[in-house]
Amino acid sequence: MLSRLLSLLAVSPLLVTLAGCGSAQPSPAATTAPSPSPAASATPAPAAAGLPAVVAEAMGRVQTLLANPGDAAAMQATFSPSFLTGIPAEKMKGLFTAIKSQLGACKDQSAVQVKSDTTAVVRVKCEHGDLDVTVQVNPAPPHLVEAILLKPAS
Repeated sequence: MLSRLLSLLAVSPLLVTLAGCGSAQPSPAATTAPSPSPAASATPAPAAAGLPAVVAEAMGRVQTLLANPGDAAAMQATFSPSFLTGIPAEKMKGLFTAIKSQLGACKDQSAVQVKSDTTAVVRVKCEHGDLDVTVQVNPAPPHLVEAILLKPAS
């Protein structure tokens, strides 16, 4: 189901995963971001137990986008500039809109696998199915998402 959505949007999971992985060192642009929108900071998602703090913080912003895909400020506050260069915010908006349409409201999250202090697989529980989100976060504040893979939970 979600893989069809990705192909309809002309965004492959591999492309989404690799978009922000150009270098191991964060670029100066990746260490600054616009302030989160009021919606992004007003509706934090429940933190998943066992996740590193920076990953939990970033997943809160991802979950905000799952709830409100059209929030442009939240998109900028979630993804690094290098990520959004590879996959423009409008494509990501379309992807998050399609996910919300298919899966409904997404509320809870739980750690599936912690790979490092900045990378984890997180299961997001939604009304009509679960989503596994593999996320890699920049270790420097504001801990923006450098890479993400969204797929139906297995």
